[in-house]
Parts: sequence; C-alpha cells; structure tokens
Amino acid sequence: MTSIKKEEKIIMNDEERQLRNLDKLEYMSQYLNEDHLHTKDSLKAAQVIKEEANLQMSEFESRNAQELKELEDEVRRINDSIEV
Repeated sequence: MTSIKKEEKIIMNDEERQLRNLDKLEYMSQYLNEDHLHTKDSLKAAQVIKEEANLQMSEFESRNAQELKELEDEVRRINDSIEV
C-alpha cells in the first residue's frame, strides 16, 4: 500500500514537473515568436531607410552631375571668350 502511494506521488511529481516544463516551453516559444516579429519589423524599417538613402544618393548624384556639366559649360564659355 505504501509503495503504491510512493509510486503515485512520484508519478504526480513527475507530471507536475513535466507540466512546468511545458509552461516554460510555451513561454519561451511566445518570447521567440515576439522576438522574431520584432526582428522582422526592424528589418523592414532598415530596408525602408536603406531605400530612402539610396534614393537620396541618386538625387544627389544627379544634381552633382548636372552642376558639374553646368560648370564645365561655363569653363568652356570663359575659355572661348578668352581665346576670342
């Protein structure tokens, strides 16, 4: 009789431990899922920032190229007026 109660107690303790472990696993799974979502959001935000920066760089390069062309044209006009 006592050995059955001991075995029952051991089984109950083991079941409780397994339930606690399941609770821990569920908590860890939720934490990892939230972390995954935050990481995805951060990557999306970083991608948007990168695209905006690339667009700005393209605009700056275009403006710089235009300004360079205008300056080269002006240098050519000045040189032509000096030679005349």
